[in-house]
Amino acid sequence: MTDTLDNVLGLTKAQNLKKIRCLVTLIENLSGGLYCVEFRDNLPSGFKDIMEEGAANPFNMAHTRSGHHDDNETSEFGIGYKDGAIVMADRLEVYTHYTRENGQEGYAKVVLDFEEMCKIENPEDSYEPTEHVEITRQEFMKEYNPENSDEIGDRGSLIRWYMRKDNQDHHDSRPEQIQQKLANTYSECFREGGANFVDMSLSL
Repeated sequence: MTDTLDNVLGLTKAQNLKKIRCLVTLIENLSGGLYCVEFRDNLPSGFKDIMEEGAANPFNMAHTRSGHHDDNETSEFGIGYKDGAIVMADRLEVYTHYTRENGQEGYAKVVLDFEEMCKIENPEDSYEPTEHVEITRQEFMKEYNPENSDEIGDRGSLIRWYMRKDNQDHHDSRPEQIQQKLANTYSECFREGGANFVDMSLSL
């Protein structure tokens, strides 16, 4: 999970952005374990190359770029992030906006269903997202900001992890424990005026 938050923090610092919000929602299952995690940010840059095919797409498992090997740069959905998602989740969904070559806004949905991807015999084909489509603004907003909150706006990303069943009820995956760990790890991000401040909030 920290790779997702590090990405928001890294881009905020690199682009010297202000008034960036990151909302983390932990959704419980019926037994009080962690069923789903939602990350919402209002980063105006969206995802570069989100509609590219093959390894050029940041959500292709073979995707790499020079910045992934730079310790001074936060990885933007490199293999480290995707490996983390595979360990923790069965399914990853992303709803995001992007900027087309003509400067117009576009919206995309990307799904990585790791169980289905593992069933594909051809390794190259198995690297591809399960679903990778352009969507309308209305479809994007229905997922990203269904209540049309001004605080979230209409230019950002929603990343949704559906947790693996064997992780949902693990003692380290209880929502209240994760909430406390994230709060401790990113304490400076919660403190307005801190060097790494991002308007980050956690909710159950």
